[in-house]
Amino acid sequence: MPGSPRKRARREAIANGTLTPGQSHTRRHADARHPSAEETAEVCRALEVGWYIETAWAAIGVSRDMGRSWLDRGRNDPEGPYGEHARLVGFAREAGIQLLHQRVLDGTTTAQLEERTYDGDGKLTKRKTREERGDVRAAQWALERMDPQRFMARVRLEVEGEMKAVLDTLERELDAPTYTRILGALALLGAGGSE
Repeated sequence: MPGSPRKRARREAIANGTLTPGQSHTRRHADARHPSAEETAEVCRALEVGWYIETAWAAIGVSRDMGRSWLDRGRNDPEGPYGEHARLVGFAREAGIQLLHQRVLDGTTTAQLEERTYDGDGKLTKRKTREERGDVRAAQWALERMDPQRFMARVRLEVEGEMKAVLDTLERELDAPTYTRILGALALLGAGGSE
């Protein structure tokens, strides 16, 4: 049968009735199951020590799409089967952000690293956790990306504010063609060009 393996699998799923022609295979997969209590606990433990949520999902073998689906469904229906997962993940994420923020304020940071050993069947046989000192800049960087509205670098905000004030003044004081030429020159500078 011609086509990629993914297309063949889709055609076979439609043929055996597990997928309708208009149904997305990815969406069907994302809706396949609810998070277990163990999965929620693993994700929360990872978030509480400052992991990104996508990394926490990957650690338990859950795709980004499935994890996002779980959270979206939990936020949209807090009383439904996904609500508890979304609520606990939210609390854990905030705890991780607070931990990283405290490390930045203290000027020191340590990271908890977990080493896992698996047997030939893929079952976890050994788990070892160790702490390793890191750079406070790494915690700052992570905070800026995890919650940019709260932790984005203040310098950038100040520069944006000053630039807006300069442009507002130029617009008030200059005629429209001159102001337009200045904006064009600034756009060239921002794009790395020079003329």
